[in-house]
Amino acid sequence: MVLAIHQAMVFAISRHGSGGRFDRVLCEIADDQLLVTGCFRQPARLGEGSSSTTAGATVLFGEEADVVLTRVGVADGAGGGHEDGLALVRTDEIALRQESYGDGLGLRGLGWNTYSLEVPDHAGDRFCDRFGRVAAMTLEPALRLLSGAAGVGIADTALDTAGRFVVDHGSLGFVDDWSEHALELAQSEGARDAAWDCILGHARNFGDCAVAGIDSGSTVASAMGICGPAGYRETGEFGLGRQLRDSLGIREMVVAAIGIERGGRISDRF
Repeated sequence: MVLAIHQAMVFAISRHGSGGRFDRVLCEIADDQLLVTGCFRQPARLGEGSSSTTAGATVLFGEEADVVLTRVGVADGAGGGHEDGLALVRTDEIALRQESYGDGLGLRGLGWNTYSLEVPDHAGDRFCDRFGRVAAMTLEPALRLLSGAAGVGIADTALDTAGRFVVDHGSLGFVDDWSEHALELAQSEGARDAAWDCILGHARNFGDCAVAGIDSGSTVASAMGICGPAGYRETGEFGLGRQLRDSLGIREMVVAAIGIERGGRISDRF
């Protein structure tokens, strides 16, 4: 999901950033392996002084990121209306102060820390497109595709683990209902392959409609049932605790990456 969020932000820069500055940033991201994240939950208000601050913002892997796409608003009378904009800023251009710590249930090391984000008015570069347009045209469909791909990867790991468990233990009589487990695995593998084909198809025709993914949480739970106690262990070659947490956390990580709109969560369709 770190890679998924990073790539969605990079895609937004490439589609909506105009001008040499954005092109140079894309080159620097590739050449220097810069990490990009986003801060969209609350807009920083611009035009109210020498800097703008948003409090209580969730910035996934914010302390490790080099570049932040941040949602910004324009104060009354500043000439930009009330529709929130979008800015690209470097982390060395802003003040990112941690307010609270969240451990994120161990989701691949991603915390749910909240920050106050102070953005000087002269910092970074403003996108021509407003935040709502960028979110609808690029961020939402990109994260839908990429999080779906992550879900397929999690399911694939779980199915591979359960398959190895059945092969290693079934012939020795340690797995009850061996044939039923083999059939269950085959059906789940078919669903995984269909989901992956769907994701590839929508990637070729980006943004056409919602992506039919796989219920990775149910797939992992099924694999854990096949592996029995070995699947519930934190360690060992058949442990699937990490995959279970990741599968349950995908949607919330997307919500944290995109944020909340006036009408509710922007990612209700995930």
